[in-house]
Amino acid sequence: PNLGIVAIFVALAFGLYWTSLTDSFILDDKIVITENIYTQKGIAGWWDHLTSDSFQGFFKGEQKNLLTGGRYRPLSLLVFSVLYEFFGDSTLPYHLVNVFLYGLTAGLLFFLLQILGHQLMRKESSIWLSMPFLAALLFLFHPIHIEAVANIKGLDEILTFLFAICSWFLALRLYNRPHLLGSAALSLLFFAGLLAKENAITFLAVIPLSLYVFGQPKRKQLLYILTPLLLSTVAYLLIRYQVLGFFLDPGVEITDILNNPFRGLNTEEHLGTVLYTWLKYLGLLIFPHPLVHDYYPYAIPISTFSDAAVWISLALHLALLTWGLWAGLAKKR
Repeated sequence: PNLGIVAIFVALAFGLYWTSLTDSFILDDKIVITENIYTQKGIAGWWDHLTSDSFQGFFKGEQKNLLTGGRYRPLSLLVFSVLYEFFGDSTLPYHLVNVFLYGLTAGLLFFLLQILGHQLMRKESSIWLSMPFLAALLFLFHPIHIEAVANIKGLDEILTFLFAICSWFLALRLYNRPHLLGSAALSLLFFAGLLAKENAITFLAVIPLSLYVFGQPKRKQLLYILTPLLLSTVAYLLIRYQVLGFFLDPGVEITDILNNPFRGLNTEEHLGTVLYTWLKYLGLLIFPHPLVHDYYPYAIPISTFSDAAVWISLALHLALLTWGLWAGLAKKR
């Protein structure tokens, strides 16, 4: 990647989020920093973070299993421990890290989209009007990302996408030049993304699908790319199980409606509300207003299949899936 272009995205990120640099600790920052006994040990708390549920430090060393599936997201906590070691309760360094990494992510996203779109620019072409550049700018400026950047705790989201993009970028490089060292690096990058937040696991499907849609991978290429992705995923899941003691079910009923918003709902209400929420996600991507930092129980109304919005959501997502499959298959012809 061209470091000059990456620097432009980083500078734009600081221009966009400079007012957040003076913000205080808020919201969930107390869970991961100000009231987390492991983070406040500094670097000495690393082993505690690596061997505990991510909320355990907040609960003074007790694993309470308040959330379905548990939480094992130590990477951002390790970063917070380092920052606390050197800067304590000064919030500026934490915000600088968030904004810098967000800008870096947008810059790397540009190069990834450029490769995927086969738009490696000719000398007479302008990157500033290319679709990859405009898409990366849209990502950078989209208001839906404000909380992840301005709220210090949101570093886990930034790190997850950053390492997922790096893994994807390296996988595309390995597509042309497969080698063991690159595969090892891919494994480490993807593992880091998983340590940041569990939803990096979705790229276990996204990356291979992109190889299929945009190329014609052979067995050797797939071996050098899929093997490290699978090994990282298995390693993460095993470590997560060893730390938490379960995969998804902690063996206790989550009765707090703040942590289990679907408590008391039947299957139709559960599924209908999920589909309605998906529709709200699509709407906010197109028109991001109003935005809130947290959806408390019933802020999104309970929905069933008697609600038109649920059917609209289902139809839209099926249409998007159909279009994606058709476009991918059409490209292969």
